[in-house]
Amino acid sequence: MQAFGMPLDHSGSPAGQQDRVHADKAWERYDAYRSGRHSAPAYALPAQNPFSNWSADQRYANQSEFNEIHVSEHRAGTLAIREKLRLAFADGLI
Repeated sequence: MQAFGMPLDHSGSPAGQQDRVHADKAWERYDAYRSGRHSAPAYALPAQNPFSNWSADQRYANQSEFNEIHVSEHRAGTLAIREKLRLAFADGLI
């Protein structure tokens, strides 16, 4: 998101409170920064947020509360992000 204009503070964290969010909200924040940039189409993520069912409240949840469907959705989301990061490195964006 930094490559698309998100400001960082002195520690390297997002400067704006609106960007200090959990995975379920970061998907939309990324798209907000990406939109309108000339290289943006190459870095689009799927429209469906695979983390929409994952809240910060679940961070200490028991493993038995997770099911294969949710975990596979989250895995697909991380793979999509990883692919965009590889592209960004190869393009010199980050």
